[in-house]
Amino acid sequence: MNGADCSPIRWKRASVCGTGAICVEVAKDGDEVLVRDSAKPHIVIRTSEDGWRAFVAGAKNGEFDF
Repeated sequence: MNGADCSPIRWKRASVCGTGAICVEVAKDGDEVLVRDSAKPHIVIRTSEDGWRAFVAGAKNGEFDF
């Protein structure tokens, strides 16, 4: 349940992620961003909106490339 208004959390995944595929899913819960692996939905990472924006910017800039 969404902590802000008690509605169910709506998970989103990339449009390129096919049905039955293992994907990263993202949702909002109040002022937090939730991230999980669709194959293990019981494990959820919570971060602030600022933390999420910093992660996405880093990914776009290649900070996590090996």
